[in-house]
Amino acid sequence: MAFVLVDVDTCRACAGWGRVRADRLCFACWSWSQRIKRPAGPCRRCGCTLLLNDDRMCRLCVLEVRYHDEEWLLAEAEQRPTPRRGLQVSLLLDGVRLASAQPLSKRGTPRVGWWRAAHPIAPRHTDLATVCPPQITGQLALFRLPRTLTLDHAAIVEHRVVPDLALVEVVLDRRCAATPMSPPVRGRAVLLARLALVARDADSPFVGEEDLDALPRDRALTAALLRDAGLLRARLRPAVSRRPAPAPPRPAGSCAHCLAWDAAAPRVCARCASFARRSDGHFGACDRCARHLPLVNALCRFCHVIMMDAPVGGPPAGQLWFGGRLGLDTPHVLRRLDDPHRREIAVRRAGRARRAQPTPAVSEYLTDPRQSELFPTGRRDWAGIERRPLPALTAAAQGFVDAFDQQAREQSWKGPCRTTNLRVLTILVAWLGADAPIQETDVRAVAVLRTNLAGLRVAQFLDAHHLLIPDPAKQVSMDEAAVHRLADAMSDVFRGEVHIWIGVLRGEGTRPSRRMSWTTIRRYLGYVLPVLRAWRDDGIDSLNQITSEHVTAAIAAQPYPGSAHSGLRSLFRALKREQRIFRDPAGVVHLVKATSLPRPLPTDRIQGLIDRAPTSMSAAAIALIAIHGIHHQQLMRLRLDDLDRARGRLLVHRPGTTRTTPSVRIVFLHDLTLRLLTAWLHDRHHRWPHSTNPHLFVSLRTAMNTDGPPINKFCLMAQLRKVGVTPSQLWTDRVLDEAASTADPVQLMRVFDISKATAVKYVATAHPERFAPDPTHA
Repeated sequence: MAFVLVDVDTCRACAGWGRVRADRLCFACWSWSQRIKRPAGPCRRCGCTLLLNDDRMCRLCVLEVRYHDEEWLLAEAEQRPTPRRGLQVSLLLDGVRLASAQPLSKRGTPRVGWWRAAHPIAPRHTDLATVCPPQITGQLALFRLPRTLTLDHAAIVEHRVVPDLALVEVVLDRRCAATPMSPPVRGRAVLLARLALVARDADSPFVGEEDLDALPRDRALTAALLRDAGLLRARLRPAVSRRPAPAPPRPAGSCAHCLAWDAAAPRVCARCASFARRSDGHFGACDRCARHLPLVNALCRFCHVIMMDAPVGGPPAGQLWFGGRLGLDTPHVLRRLDDPHRREIAVRRAGRARRAQPTPAVSEYLTDPRQSELFPTGRRDWAGIERRPLPALTAAAQGFVDAFDQQAREQSWKGPCRTTNLRVLTILVAWLGADAPIQETDVRAVAVLRTNLAGLRVAQFLDAHHLLIPDPAKQVSMDEAAVHRLADAMSDVFRGEVHIWIGVLRGEGTRPSRRMSWTTIRRYLGYVLPVLRAWRDDGIDSLNQITSEHVTAAIAAQPYPGSAHSGLRSLFRALKREQRIFRDPAGVVHLVKATSLPRPLPTDRIQGLIDRAPTSMSAAAIALIAIHGIHHQQLMRLRLDDLDRARGRLLVHRPGTTRTTPSVRIVFLHDLTLRLLTAWLHDRHHRWPHSTNPHLFVSLRTAMNTDGPPINKFCLMAQLRKVGVTPSQLWTDRVLDEAASTADPVQLMRVFDISKATAVKYVATAHPERFAPDPTHA
């Protein structure tokens, strides 16, 4: 099976060239197709058959007109024949987004900004003398009639001259300077202020506050503008509320038809009203309860629900129920009371409806285990299955899916974890079958299609049933793959020297040497590669041209000079050892480094630390670090068989040793530590009873992982961060406390498995009076 995902191509709709989707549509045309539901047709500007909007224009033509085609828009506005235009080809550039293709006109007026600026809209209303007619100034009003003003009235008097309006505009300008106001809001405020001034009484130059109740909106803003302009008179009578009085609450009661009780029930509930509409006005006596109600098949709604819930062959039992959201829906199958086979008929009808649906066919890409592989199978692109229906499962595939679901339920997987992995397995066995092994690359490719898919448990399940072909690229560690990727990305100038350096660090040089871990090599590459790139940009084409001045300048330019110095010393030492350079320019460069001393934790942060632990796991980890001084790197790799609760001791493996050649130290546990470890083991078994992970501490991600990985440092840091400390701070405080008590480096080396230099540093920190200052350190 091969699905093609187009990366850079021409959009089949707009002919734009750039990144497109798998269906060869650019993302803008795909969004346009989601909004346009009508079939494609000829565009009246370019003539191409594409999806058209309400203006009967395609997306690119709308953008062309909105940007610069004034001639075409002028012909459209004057209702003349519009000229034909060609389709402009565009580039689809990442980060460059065109404007939204909105319709060109609204209510017959073009909405393009430059068009509206060049062609101002004529007023839609003329000033009518019947709307707030001018009055004789000073004439007393005999009666004050209530008014109801609208925005149409404001538009009619928009061009009427009002002398006092200039004062309001000055106040509005000051308000806009203090608080920015959009042009539409400002224009509406002027319009309403003009309407209020026009509608004021002739016997007063002020606008009464009670007269503003007639405005359609923005009464508070208009009152504030008039008040600041000195044109508002205080209210003479109480304000009249324009809102109707709230309806009295409905009394609690029952529906008159189905007798369902509701705290705020109408006379007839909504479900009974819908049932009455379905009855087509047929009222009569119900065959069962004899009440005069709307009937369907001679039964009222109350009896329909009771009869459909009654056991076949048994008497129906009536009861009352709640209404509202807790009410019962009317059954879709409505049959007569005297039909003894109503349940059987409903079941047969539902079965016929299911059989009427088309049955999906079996996948044509099923893998036959008896078929030999002629050529290696390439990586499949699964993006195309999103637009295709899922094939039918074979008998073997269905059994495989059921076995996976059963295992997930037995191991108490959470709902999202079970469903996301189950979807991936169903997709894989539906398309490829369950008879032949499946590539691990296919599992990961399907798992990344959507956010509601996951494949880690699927790969482990397939591997347990010998149906997984491991990915060769995954056999190497993450750090090793990163080292090879970084080294291959170097230019040809220094690529050979970098590979030789990596070989020496891995113990593969001309002379045997200690093998360094891939993690350390990756860290060294991160320090050295920026320096090599800078030298290449300066025109240096061989490391034989590097002098100590180059090394000193490069180290000073790096954000971490000490790390860059260590990496360059390792590089040049290895190349000189392999006789690729004549001298070591980094060996004569020395840096003065500031020594950071370990610091203890304040007493108030340590007191009650175990009591504040949020989980039993964090409490046990705090006890092992703070009481017994176990480093967090050793803590993460502790196993269940290392703990001997009967004897109260724990085996801690020293760093740099393996389980085949063990070098361990025995830690005798405190009673408090034993109780905390017992509580953690009880919680672990209660939460993950089927976990096969051999490590003592597990997390949500590692508990049910069949590979049995240990927890990482971020999980442990997250547990201890909730109490305000980190594992390193806690361990450092414990070692400093021991150093202050004993002042013996040998004791620290034996208890905490630390090196001689580290032990001396902690003793010197705890007892500085016993050590003379080192002149080589600042």
